[in-house]
Amino acid sequence: MSKDNTRLIIVSNRAPIADYYKGTGLTVGGLATALHRVAIDQNATWLFSADIAEDKLVGYKSPDNLNYTLSPVPINKKDFKSFYDGYSNSLLWPLFHYFPDKASFEGEDWLGYQAVNKKFAIQILEIVENNPSAVIWIQDYQLMLVAKYLRQFGVKNKIGFFLHIPFPTYEVFRLLPQRQEILEALLSFDLLGFHTKSYVTNFFRSAKTIIKEAITFEAEKFIRFKERISYIKDFPISVDSTMITNLIHDKKFETVNIPSIGKALGSATMIGLGVDRLDYTKGILERFRALEYFFKKNPKYRGKLTFVQIAVPSRGSVPDYQSYKSAVDEIVTRINGQYGTMDWQPIIYLNRSIPFENLVNYYQMTDFALITPIRDGMNLVAKEFILTCKPEASLILSEVAGAAEEFPEASLVNPYNQEQISNAILHSLENPGFQQKTINKYRDYLMKHDVHLWAKSFIEEMYTLQETKTPSLSIDTNRFN
Repeated sequence: MSKDNTRLIIVSNRAPIADYYKGTGLTVGGLATALHRVAIDQNATWLFSADIAEDKLVGYKSPDNLNYTLSPVPINKKDFKSFYDGYSNSLLWPLFHYFPDKASFEGEDWLGYQAVNKKFAIQILEIVENNPSAVIWIQDYQLMLVAKYLRQFGVKNKIGFFLHIPFPTYEVFRLLPQRQEILEALLSFDLLGFHTKSYVTNFFRSAKTIIKEAITFEAEKFIRFKERISYIKDFPISVDSTMITNLIHDKKFETVNIPSIGKALGSATMIGLGVDRLDYTKGILERFRALEYFFKKNPKYRGKLTFVQIAVPSRGSVPDYQSYKSAVDEIVTRINGQYGTMDWQPIIYLNRSIPFENLVNYYQMTDFALITPIRDGMNLVAKEFILTCKPEASLILSEVAGAAEEFPEASLVNPYNQEQISNAILHSLENPGFQQKTINKYRDYLMKHDVHLWAKSFIEEMYTLQETKTPSLSIDTNRFN
């Protein structure tokens, strides 16, 4: 399934290509774009979940037009349901985002999670047999056990892991029934990457507290467990800054029409914006309650300010998401019914996906962005907004989004504090341009620290680690400083 001389093996749950038979339809998103480039540069092999019968992949040949190799991992429907809908998204996702009340602790889901992770490991094993020096890069919370199985199979290759969601505090992580098994599996990796320094700190505390044999050293950069050393580091993910800024200046997108809201704006002269997946972690309900409070306390802005919320449908088959959508629909109807008029409504709610070139237009017409997740690993919308917004605009950002650690001079708010959010909105509207210097500074930062640098930095760190053949406490840690 793969070429010999593969330098890099990328492993993710999601396929990078929509049609992996024809090699067409690159998955939308900065991460897929960045790793697509890395995959080409490194002559990579990319493994991903394939919801397809195993016999249909017999003789599968990766499309030649990709310049790297695809290796779909067939997963049967029963295992995929318990692995993905169950353990990954009904337990790990809510728990790691600090929603233990939404977590499902079904034991059978753990069995499915183990089975799928092991299946990935078996397929990786087939590839590394012909590529003994290849570096393996595992992506995200769905595949945290893969390195453990690879080590059991005797694989010596360097293996890295990046977590795209938060790593919670010890007090939350300890609620996970399989906490010990998950931590020990993670310590089978040579390099563990997290978005922020806070998540690194959280991981160290859990590892030291739960795994008594774990030894940390070099100012908590490394953990030694069972004769293996894991290097732990923050790698803040970013966006494709050049692509986004080029889009702004592309003539064919200058007059992109936004028919969705043109008439609905009515008398409004000011626009606020929220862009999220329709997920309870994004704080959309709490945001609307804060907006309701704002219009109650600031009647002079009724008829002048409209808030546009783009909520991309997500996991519609999951009951928690169905009930959340109903709650969001209900509060929008209530607020618009209470404060709306014949020619104006306070909230325009768009429950659909928006093409990115149109989304940029929303960013550019906005007076303030209200990005207030209850918890978020990073939040790339904040970065997209910084790169595209007009000079008068401002960013109101949740203090518990990962992005807040990179952008501390934005207007940081507690996503549950209605009065604080309301005051931040009022300050933004009455002081247009007050963040201009800050936004410009962050824009310059993002032009340098884009998603391609993120991917390059992680890969380079892996190749640096590869130079150390045998893990030991005498490792030269100066090279990582």
